[in-house]
Amino acid sequence: MTPSPPAPRSVALAVGHTAGHVMPALAVAEAYRRIADVDVLVLAPADGPAVSIARKAGYRTETVPGSAIARVGAIGKLSPLGRPGARQARALLARHGARLAIGFAGYPTGSVILAARTLGLPTAIADRN
Repeated sequence: MTPSPPAPRSVALAVGHTAGHVMPALAVAEAYRRIADVDVLVLAPADGPAVSIARKAGYRTETVPGSAIARVGAIGKLSPLGRPGARQARALLARHGARLAIGFAGYPTGSVILAARTLGLPTAIADRN
């Protein structure tokens, strides 16, 4: 009996509204695909060009709303955990079987990274700022 191949690794890439957020994420996605069998999910806001760009590049996408976490107090920083964006991101990450989440700036990134942390996933933020 031939063993079945291992399941692909799953990586979630969270991006903001702009092409400047999604293009670095797609470069990372391509690098992952060159070295391993990786299933990539791009999480982006519904408005802006990020979803369209990622889909045209051949990546599966899901939309996630974002919540501001900069320039807010401690309660504001924690409140995204109770907002729809973080709850939705948590469900998407679990359904996707993500094993890693990387954020590439923009408000939706905060919701996704917080959701990933509540699932015990490793996270990273790649922001040129």
